[in-house]
Amino acid sequence: MRLLGVAWLLPLALLAQDTAPPQADLSRVLDRVAEEAEAFFQKAPRIIGRETLTHKGRLGPPRIRWGRSSGAPEVRYFTREIASEYGFAALQDKPDWIREFRQVVAIDGRPVLSGKSNPRQVLAEGMTNEDDRRRINLLRDFERFGQVGAATDFGQTILLFRTRQRADYQFQLLRKEFSGADEVLIIQWRQKPDSADAARVYAGRKLDRVSMEGTLTVRQDGVPLKIMLGLANTEEDSLVTHAASVEYAPTRYGVVLPSTVHYRKISQRLIPARKKKDPPTPGDALLLIDNTARYTDWQMFSAEAEIKFTPIEEAPPAKP
Repeated sequence: MRLLGVAWLLPLALLAQDTAPPQADLSRVLDRVAEEAEAFFQKAPRIIGRETLTHKGRLGPPRIRWGRSSGAPEVRYFTREIASEYGFAALQDKPDWIREFRQVVAIDGRPVLSGKSNPRQVLAEGMTNEDDRRRINLLRDFERFGQVGAATDFGQTILLFRTRQRADYQFQLLRKEFSGADEVLIIQWRQKPDSADAARVYAGRKLDRVSMEGTLTVRQDGVPLKIMLGLANTEEDSLVTHAASVEYAPTRYGVVLPSTVHYRKISQRLIPARKKKDPPTPGDALLLIDNTARYTDWQMFSAEAEIKFTPIEEAPPAKP
């Protein structure tokens, strides 16, 4: 996961009940989650959907202010809706690191591609091209549309829990609860500090590796439904927290894919303690970014010779 730069993520100790469920079945459940993660790794790079991203970002204070000022400047935000064809692929030199790729279709309802171009076809060809420059250009194109400081690469969060990564985490079964008519399991997870998959957080020109933690919601049969994660790092004199909730749904292609991603970035200025030996305390929270992305219209394609999409009505049914 790559972060460019835990609000609602409750302290995990508060999530636990006095009597936690037995841990005997936890390994079996995690094996099933790993199977779904492996299916995602194998199949997701051949599936493209439509992403509708609602982006809310804080506007910086004006550089010049006329007249007398009373107090802090007003906090202002701008919103933008970005519709994109959306898929997953890896760069040639990092075949195990799947990334999100997008071909932007419209900004606030205004088309950005000519009517002659098929954006889904353009994205598929860019993701499967042997030249990494095509994929890198797709990443750069998306950054032009006002996503400064926002986190990316949440759709493939499930890949954190492949079998080969399990040793990098600590797990605890917290409780059972109902989600609609279905009983689900809530599992707490924490990433070990030395994990190779720790998030990469850019604080100015400095790259930090920060461990994540959160909860994993799965069905009784181990199919993952939601992953929540949070992390925090220090940027200059502020504590910056990132929190995300990724909801997954089974598809007719035999793999779970993201249905909704909600991400927030919050900053809190660190107030020095009166005593030097005491750590600083975070001040009031300031929302920097609030993103909600929804995913629809998944289609699988074949790229053996020429790219051909599988119509949804002809796709195999989802596994029960």
